[in-house]
Amino acid sequence: MAPSDILLNIGYLTILLALTIKEIFWLRITMTIAQAIILVGNLAFSDNYTTAFWNGIFMTVNIVQIAWLYYERRPRLIPDEYKNIYDTIFNMFTHKEFLYLINLSKKITKSSEIIIQEGERQNNLLLILDGSASVSKEGKKIAILTKGQFISELSFITGEPASANVVADKKITYLSWTQDELNVFKKTNPSFYSKFHNILTTDIVKKITG
Repeated sequence: MAPSDILLNIGYLTILLALTIKEIFWLRITMTIAQAIILVGNLAFSDNYTTAFWNGIFMTVNIVQIAWLYYERRPRLIPDEYKNIYDTIFNMFTHKEFLYLINLSKKITKSSEIIIQEGERQNNLLLILDGSASVSKEGKKIAILTKGQFISELSFITGEPASANVVADKKITYLSWTQDELNVFKKTNPSFYSKFHNILTTDIVKKITG
């Protein structure tokens, strides 16, 4: 058997192997190897430049797709300041999902200021990163919110005015998501948003049940 035929058969057998692989990343790698073998056979032994050209094109496309898949699947490191809330609240999210959600937010720091005014409608959902805030109603303190707790989530979800004042205790840092940003998020990533909504619901239930 001629060397070109040997390489051609090895290449086709490798393609056959690739078609049995379900995982797209490894399927593309195996296909690229097969196309490289066929390319060498066409160029080195048979002078079949047309077939070699198209195999080169297919191989290039696969290499680009492999690079993109690797980029998409690469490990995403969570910054230290967010690790605690990821581990305790958002651990059902992948790192990629969590970082996407964080990037939608704005980080804000305040000192002894009113964060939420009773009776006002809330267009922002807040999550405490550091510090604490006091919740008061009719001049009486009824709760203290700390790191990892949401602020105004019930008002945010229902659209009703805030039922209490929330004031920062000394210095507080929190994340803020706008209604518009989360509405877009809900429409474009419904399954992802559903997980986020479950977290909000859990936080509300914990506050109600004490």
